[in-house]
Amino acid sequence: MVFLQYGVGVDAEIDLVYKNWSEEGSGKNIYMAPHPYPYGAIGFNMSPTGGAVDMSDWEGICVTYSATDPLELTLKSSLDGESSWYAPLLSASMKTVNLKFSATTFGQPTWSKSYPSFSQALSMVEAIHFKYSNDESGVSCTVSTGSFCPTSAINSVKIFKIGKYGACGS
Repeated sequence: MVFLQYGVGVDAEIDLVYKNWSEEGSGKNIYMAPHPYPYGAIGFNMSPTGGAVDMSDWEGICVTYSATDPLELTLKSSLDGESSWYAPLLSASMKTVNLKFSATTFGQPTWSKSYPSFSQALSMVEAIHFKYSNDESGVSCTVSTGSFCPTSAINSVKIFKIGKYGACGS
C-alpha cells in the first residue's frame, strides 16, 4: 500500500541558516548556541487529524526520493523523549529504498536515552519526517558578516512515494 504518491514529487529545499553571536569582549563567535547540531525537516502526518498510528504490524516502510545531500527518515512518535528513531538516506538523483522495521535499520543518536524502545515508538507514530542536519564543519562566521552567516548547508529534497515495505516499486 502506497499512502503518499506524487507524479512530480513534493519539492522542498531545506536551508540551515547559522546565527552568529559574539561573546562581548571575548573575541569568540558562537554558532547556533545552545544547539550545536542544527537541523531542518519536512514531514507528513500519519493521520488526517495528526493523531498517532500503530505501524507495528508493518514489515517496514518504502520511500522514493531524491536529495542533494544525505538525510534521515525519522519516525516521529508521540512517546519520543529526546530523540526519534531514524534511518539514514543517502544523497541520490532518484532512488527507491525499502527500510525494514528493526533496531538495526533504525537507530537513535548515541547521546539518546533510547526511550521509547523501537517497538513502543512504532505503536504510536504521528509523522514521518525527512530530516537534514549539519555538524557545522566548515562553517566560518566573523562579526563582519552581521547576524547571519553564509553557509552552503542546503539540501534539495523531492519525495515521490511513501508506503509499506515493498510497495513503492523500483
